[in-house]
Amino acid sequence: MALLETKSISIQFGGLWAVKNVDFQIDLGQTFGLIGPNGSGKTTFLNIISGIYSATNGRVFLEGEDITDLKPYQIFKKGISRTYQSSRLCWEMSVADNLLVGTYTSQDYGLADTIFHPKKVNNRLAELVENSLDLLSYFNPCLIEKRYELAKNIPHIDRRRIEITRALLSKPKVLLLDEPTAGLNDDETMTMMDDIQKIKDKVGNIAIIIIEHDMKVMEKVPQRVIVFNAGEKIAEGTFQEIINDPNVIKAYIGGEAK
Repeated sequence: MALLETKSISIQFGGLWAVKNVDFQIDLGQTFGLIGPNGSGKTTFLNIISGIYSATNGRVFLEGEDITDLKPYQIFKKGISRTYQSSRLCWEMSVADNLLVGTYTSQDYGLADTIFHPKKVNNRLAELVENSLDLLSYFNPCLIEKRYELAKNIPHIDRRRIEITRALLSKPKVLLLDEPTAGLNDDETMTMMDDIQKIKDKVGNIAIIIIEHDMKVMEKVPQRVIVFNAGEKIAEGTFQEIINDPNVIKAYIGGEAK
């Protein structure tokens, strides 16, 4: 049984099939890359998995459980966390406060505790902040010193690190990364690739699905790559296999490559 599986997953917007009959499987510890031309259905596919979009047809399974019709917060609690291509940080909040947003499933206290046991709540919050910063420091130790700075004043690559850290705080089984190197220069992209490869060393066995347009990332990071075109999966294999696939070449350049 695969950790995460989709069976003939499809979604239609009006008369357009944005994703059509996609079968997919990923196991614990694997990293998959998703590539394809703009508008090929990659992000839409992640949106179905994470519950943002409801599938028109097909099913999504996590550890054999059908999660197709669950809400995003329910899927999150089941063990699927994600980042987005555009930042979801709260610009007027500090680095530490942005991280705390990702710990709410671990906040094991209620309103009564907040009123009658404030010391207990403060101690728990301090513990959660410390754990969050420890994880963040694994990617960039300098961010500890910037924990009280506003997110809007943090360099772009560190914002990406904060978002990935926040997604990891719920201890997910599956991590979805939507173009984590978007907006980064070449040196920062190389650094981010190293950061992504560090994730499993820090948090243990986890499945990762990453969308990227940068072929250097696809060559180095994932073990297998899936290619989308016009909403359909047209190829799957190692990076070397897919770049030599005639269907992939046709999708990208519109003809045969010599």
